Amino acid sequence: MINVVVCHTPLHCLIAWLTFRTCRDTLLIWISDSDIDSAFLKAISSSMGAKLLVLGGSLQSRGFLGRLATRVRNLKVLRQTIRQQSVSHLLVFNDVAPEDQFVIARVHKKNAEIWLGEDGVAIYKTGGWFHYTFLEKVVAKLVYGFWWKPLPRIGSNQLISQLFATAPEIVREDVECHAAVSRLPPISPQQGDELFNLLKIDKAL
Repeated sequence: MINVVVCHTPLHCLIAWLTFRTCRDTLLIWISDSDIDSAFLKAISSSMGAKLLVLGGSLQSRGFLGRLATRVRNLKVLRQTIRQQSVSHLLVFNDVAPEDQFVIARVHKKNAEIWLGEDGVAIYKTGGWFHYTFLEKVVAKLVYGFWWKPLPRIGSNQLISQLFATAPEIVREDVECHAAVSRLPPISPQQGDELFNLLKIDKAL
């Protein structure tokens, strides 16, 4: 059994490291939606003892069609990868993204526990909304599959069972109604030193 983490930003990688740093059987999936130093990404995965899978993202694609083509390629790789794995826990940060939705749907069938990590203010009342045109909804359903949903906000996926937040007391009510909410664990001095050394590697931060 392995743990799977899907990350889109360096912050996601750091939270993933804090969550699974003592586990040796982890698959870290990086979606290239933000700048990150490749040496930092490799150092994070190495420190976790995790296998690293790097996929394309918004940095390599522009416009609706460009993003669509990139995500189709990503889903093909993820379909082959997840099919071969027995998954115990999945940690995502953006359950709206098609790649995350796909992995959630697949590992749910394997009875994995599905966790959502904090992604800035997205899980709070001040978090933003996602808007879709009718054409975008139709095209996405046809291209991705019927498992895809036009979720309005991060944290909307009903398959999420656990949420980790900095401020659990102000998490949105619509998230609390389907997921248990826990506070992110504190960072020990030793972990702080290790994190600082990892952060020094990333020149993109």
